[in-house]
Amino acid sequence: MGQQTKRVRGVFERPKGSGIWWIRYADEAGQIHREKVGMKHAAINIYQLRKTQIRLGKFTPDEVKGKHQNASFGEIIEDRRAVAKALRSFRDEDKHLSWWKERFKGRTAASILANDIEAAKRELSENLTQASVKPETCRVEVRLLARCTQQEGGTKSSEGSEAVQREQRPHSLPH
Repeated sequence: MGQQTKRVRGVFERPKGSGIWWIRYADEAGQIHREKVGMKHAAINIYQLRKTQIRLGKFTPDEVKGKHQNASFGEIIEDRRAVAKALRSFRDEDKHLSWWKERFKGRTAASILANDIEAAKRELSENLTQASVKPETCRVEVRLLARCTQQEGGTKSSEGSEAVQREQRPHSLPH
């Protein structure tokens, strides 16, 4: 009968009996990561290190493997501002971008979900109603957010951008 080893959360051997240990963990956005480590003791230590980094907000997947891109929402907004400077509507767009940047301050783009965007839309709609602004302004804000996230090309900026793209403006009846 072989020696039974105590199982440790997030640490596994692949293939079984090979002596090659891997770790599996989720980052702050819920993204699953796997790393091949080697010896079991090293795998346990690195797993604990990664979880500590995630709790402290210092985990960046780019350092683990170069394939991840974890842009902050503020970086995406600043990129959009740089593009929008050439537009005639820059002053308006800059004001709208500032609102969205403040709303999702300090969050990574990947951590912003459709529910977060829906809540922001409700908040915006309530604020605009109190300020006696037309409902069209809320739709402009949401379209602007969609443009910002689409601008990021190959990066997975947020799940919320899909919800924004799916939103349709109500059709008016012909007169």
